[in-house]
Amino acid sequence: MSSKERLQCARELYLNNDRAEADAIYQQLAESRGCYLLQGEVSSDLALMRGILD
Repeated sequence: MSSKERLQCARELYLNNDRAEADAIYQQLAESRGCYLLQGEVSSDLALMRGILD
């Protein structure tokens, strides 16, 4: 489930103030998005992650 990466991204950005690690988590999910069964969930999570990273 891609929601795990979404939560990790938010944790790194807001709790640990580590933008580079949050961006790396986003990039990793974007690169492996084809491996997930629920593509709508992945697209939604990527959009939410992009929103908090911008």
